[in-house]
Amino acid sequence: MIDPAAVSIVIPTLGARGGLLARAAESTLGHPLVIVDDGTPDDSVSLVAGAFGATLIRRDTNGGVAAAQNCGLDAVKTPWVRFLHSDDILVGCGDLNEPTSEVVALQSAMAYLPNGRVPTAEELLLHRVGTHISHYLIRTEVVRQVRFDERLRSWEDWDFIYRLTATGFTIAAVDSPFVEVGRDATDRLSASPAMLDGIVYLYEKHHEALRRHREARSAWEFKVARAQARAGQRLSALSWLSRSAITEPWHPRRWFSVLRLIVRP
Repeated sequence: MIDPAAVSIVIPTLGARGGLLARAAESTLGHPLVIVDDGTPDDSVSLVAGAFGATLIRRDTNGGVAAAQNCGLDAVKTPWVRFLHSDDILVGCGDLNEPTSEVVALQSAMAYLPNGRVPTAEELLLHRVGTHISHYLIRTEVVRQVRFDERLRSWEDWDFIYRLTATGFTIAAVDSPFVEVGRDATDRLSASPAMLDGIVYLYEKHHEALRRHREARSAWEFKVARAQARAGQRLSALSWLSRSAITEPWHPRRWFSVLRLIVRP
């Protein structure tokens, strides 16, 4: 069985999030815990870290989850690491045997496909499945090779898992629940400028892979257009919608969206 002491848990956080951080930290008992205070203006994070004997890493300014996770990673001394968002709850590693692969995808409908397969790089590129970093147990040395893209303030999980999968590391699936993903935080980035910037940046970053896959390129162009529309940038959204419709002209949803945006008052 894998020793919990061999698996460090890294929690990036900005503020104690109304007690959610303490709940998350309590669920990690038995694991070495690293909490990254990503520029919190008070001592709420340090109080939680002290209460649970965690290693505390302080950042003077808020750099986002990706930057905080990289900072926490640098303090990890165990062979395995997991990243837990501060509104999630760790269920544990249960009866997990010592993994023979570099990465273990722990059971979750968000982490891999309903039949229990770990998503391929192509399936991730098509965004047919979601990703959540909390559902992955990874060898520390592997994370240090891939690391999180600090340019991203959203989508850092997707980018990391996609690059990890595309690089060819061995990923095994384990069909047991190991985390409860939080839904209680009120400071999520949905429909925020960070979400929009992240989608546009990822399109450019992975453009070469998208260029070779027409369906994926059209889907991401459509995704950028929807984000632009939510942000009230109508002309830009129309441009991206048109691009998506041209990339995949047989997709009626694309053309309907273009027409709807044109006639919208």
